Amino acid sequence: MLTVPESYFVQEQKLDEMVQPDGSLRPAWAEFMEHWNLLGTENVAAQFARGNQYLRDAGVFYRQYSEGVSTQRDWPLNNLPVMLEENEWVALGEGLVQRANLLESLLKDFYGPNRLVREGKVPAACLAQNPEWLRPLVGLNPRGEEFLYYLAFDLGRDRSGRWLVLSDRVQAPSGIAFALENRVATTRVFAEIFQKMSIYRLAPFFGKFRKMLQGLNPVADGSVGILSPGPMNEGYFEHTYIARFLGLMLLEGEDLTVKDGQLLVKTVDGLLPLRVVWRRIDGAYADPLELKENSKLGTPGLIGAIRKQEVTLVNGLGSGVLENRIWSAFLPELCELLLEEELKLPNLKSFWSGDPEFKLRFREERDLWNFAPAFSSSLPFEMGGPTEHLSTEDCSLFSGTGGNLFVAQERASLSTTPVYRDGKLAAAPMTLRMFLVRTTDGWEVLPGGLARIGAIDREDSISLQKGGTVADVWVKSKKPTENYILNPSSGAVADQLRHSEYLPSRTADNLYWLGRYVERMEGLLRLLRAYHTRCAELGTAENPLLDFSESLLRKFGIWQPEFFQPYLNLAVGNAIQSASKVKDRFSYDGWMALRDLEEKIQSAIPQNPTGDAAASLFGSLLRQCSAFSGLVHENMYRFKGWRFLCLGRSIERILLDLQNLEVLLGENSPTGATELAIELGDSQMILHRRYWGIADFSNVVDLLVMDSRNPRSIRFNLLEIKELLAKLPDVHNSNSKVEMELTLEHFLSLMNFRQRNDFNDFPFPKLSETLRSFSDQLSTAYFN
Repeated sequence: MLTVPESYFVQEQKLDEMVQPDGSLRPAWAEFMEHWNLLGTENVAAQFARGNQYLRDAGVFYRQYSEGVSTQRDWPLNNLPVMLEENEWVALGEGLVQRANLLESLLKDFYGPNRLVREGKVPAACLAQNPEWLRPLVGLNPRGEEFLYYLAFDLGRDRSGRWLVLSDRVQAPSGIAFALENRVATTRVFAEIFQKMSIYRLAPFFGKFRKMLQGLNPVADGSVGILSPGPMNEGYFEHTYIARFLGLMLLEGEDLTVKDGQLLVKTVDGLLPLRVVWRRIDGAYADPLELKENSKLGTPGLIGAIRKQEVTLVNGLGSGVLENRIWSAFLPELCELLLEEELKLPNLKSFWSGDPEFKLRFREERDLWNFAPAFSSSLPFEMGGPTEHLSTEDCSLFSGTGGNLFVAQERASLSTTPVYRDGKLAAAPMTLRMFLVRTTDGWEVLPGGLARIGAIDREDSISLQKGGTVADVWVKSKKPTENYILNPSSGAVADQLRHSEYLPSRTADNLYWLGRYVERMEGLLRLLRAYHTRCAELGTAENPLLDFSESLLRKFGIWQPEFFQPYLNLAVGNAIQSASKVKDRFSYDGWMALRDLEEKIQSAIPQNPTGDAAASLFGSLLRQCSAFSGLVHENMYRFKGWRFLCLGRSIERILLDLQNLEVLLGENSPTGATELAIELGDSQMILHRRYWGIADFSNVVDLLVMDSRNPRSIRFNLLEIKELLAKLPDVHNSNSKVEMELTLEHFLSLMNFRQRNDFNDFPFPKLSETLRSFSDQLSTAYFN
């Protein structure tokens, strides 16, 4: 008979998910624990490391906010899954489907006839004082007649074994991508037992999700986008992941505009219609024209497009009105009124401050209840003490009359689940987030979920922002399960191919600057390596070549070569910032190569190396930088975005060549200047093969300026720019492309010379000015 590990201690007055009150294992855990008991400590550590390594390689992270500072943290996976029996999951699903239908009915009433308020079933203050009740939406019917398409619910189990709904995540539910990544990582850890236990797969749910989004598209030329607040949002990883996984356009508010009541995406091909938006921003910020006027996240005129039923939002604007705790006091009665059924999954027992019961609880049972603002959505155990959020004035209202902005909720005692801490199993509090999507056959429930786990004996630490962890949720099927591959239909393939060619202007802009920043960083690393190599060779002896090298460093803003760290930080920071906004456009490997480079630069800062040590460091960083360039060049799909990335790289490369050659090939250039020019142009190998390693003036000019086969030469990159430009789309109602072609021809004409005397008068400033003019023309034509 399987027994509970001796080290596992079930806390008093707590229900445990693994251990029954009599001390035996629950059936859902028996097979898993049999496998667990066969693992030794070393095997556990090795298998957990495998799952954690996958998460790091995949770039899974979240943003933690503390004292106004945002930092990126590794995803805190607790590798042990949470187990559910199939019949328990089915019962939860039935309760949540009923709740989803109830929430839909409430929204249709609140933004429609408002019968519940007029008949006194819902106090008017629940809407009038609710910051998420959006008045401009009143009377607007969403296209498709539904507000809700995708929902999440946080649940907890009390000590009696009842599942309780702790919160409704209605307007922009998060966590679904993290649930999927948790599954992938956990199955890396427990691959064998996962196959044996017949655990429900998650992929079919995502297939239905994608089918739902495609079904909302009324016309063939319509697109589906996911609207994100941007890279600084704590859920941005999820936004990029979903965009890549489901083939959606990743958008921000500035990518969109409204014209004649139609929502349009600003792309390099012009304005294109957007018919379906999965929004991940709060509704109040969606339209600065009619809602929060200081919002930088939304799109002016979006509500106008909704009025004309030109766009479907998932979920509908205004749905956030239900995402606060005041409704927990009314949902049981409203369910019986609207659905003529009892609420299958109860809330925590709750009273609003307009109810006499509220004041009674406050006066006589204060320690047994949590009291908090009615229009907040934090989980009950995140509230702190019973009256932590209430001022003295607030408290005085409860003993008399008045006070209608607060809710009393019974104090939740959460069940515990096993976690692996300090080499042994321990019990920690948990909640379960479950997800639903609307399909043509009704609501579909994800056969799994996202478990959030707190520190031992600390229910208030479940939030990731307070140090909580997460876990996968395994639902054990009574029948064998089959592997499921998420293959799109032929129509979906066509949609994805079309979407891959839709390139928002902001995305093109970021790809262009990513190319420039990475090339600039590579040029700086080559120069720093060359400088410190020569410092190591020459020691303290004065040398004119070092002076010339320092003049080149000053063009990067480095006035003291030994203090290079801030400039490297800035260089890689600019590249990371641009790359983070277009993560859905290139591979995980490319992104991780860039992150590895950033980490290596930061780890080198305290060392402050010089001489050979510095040269070795810069060589290593240069190889890391080249790894990113190689991954992108070899693996990135040759769509329009790739062309803008290459344009940025070629333009920056020419500008760096011009900068280096102007300094190193002048009349007064010192001995070794031509060799340095060849090194900075990464052309040593071809110099040795073609010119026996002789770096005289004419050989250097031939290789770095005129050679159309050397990818480091000015002519090669100029011809590449011309080729890339020819493949860009024409600019609507504009001669911009013709003007850019003329600018490039002018650049070529300035390069004509025949002998050294001609090169002494080579118009370096004019060439740089001409190329920067071309860059401005490109930005005006495609990015603005």
